[in-house]
Amino acid sequence: MLILALDSAMNGCGVGLHDFDNNIHVSKALEMTRGQAEALLPMIQDVLKESHMDFKDIEMIAVTQGPGAFTGLRIAMATAKSLGLALEVPVAGVCTFESVLLTALNNPILSDAQKVTVVLETKRRDFYTCSFYENQNAITDKMALVADDVEEVIKDSNVIVGDAVKRLSEEVSSHDCEMVEITMPDTKVIAKQASILKVISCEPAYIRPPDAIVSKNIRHIKSE
Repeated sequence: MLILALDSAMNGCGVGLHDFDNNIHVSKALEMTRGQAEALLPMIQDVLKESHMDFKDIEMIAVTQGPGAFTGLRIAMATAKSLGLALEVPVAGVCTFESVLLTALNNPILSDAQKVTVVLETKRRDFYTCSFYENQNAITDKMALVADDVEEVIKDSNVIVGDAVKRLSEEVSSHDCEMVEITMPDTKVIAKQASILKVISCEPAYIRPPDAIVSKNIRHIKSE
């Protein structure tokens, strides 16, 4: 199965074409804080050209569904849904926490880790966080916590991974565990996650509501 994997939930754009049976793995990643909407489709075209494939060859689309930057994750998800509808292929959303965890597990530092905490940037004063056992089962809920609360969560972790580890290290008073920065998940991991899903769905996973919301105090103006 040829899977197109997309990610724009964190710090850039990631696009990959992956077929595990036929050992096809072509990917492209660009770190950016804005401009993902303009970059994503040309990157898709680039990986298709490099792999000598066409849109009609795609059999599934995988995309990170969050948590992540509100605008960024919706860009990749909207693109994935549009392509899925046009190509008549399934679109599978995968958890960003798990994508980052599985990407980090490729690092030898994590070979003996018994508890790994993923800490992702919210672009606010808090952190998205979730802890996992070495068998990849989640220990905690997916949460948005300030540094003091994260410090309590990570106190017995062997490794902390994610794109917010640098900021966290500056805000917590002490930490004895290894910190591994992961700025973007590997698209090969995203494709693998999608390929083993028992239930395929694609909806954004928000831990908290977006900053911009419509006020309840706004009244509808009736046209005369």
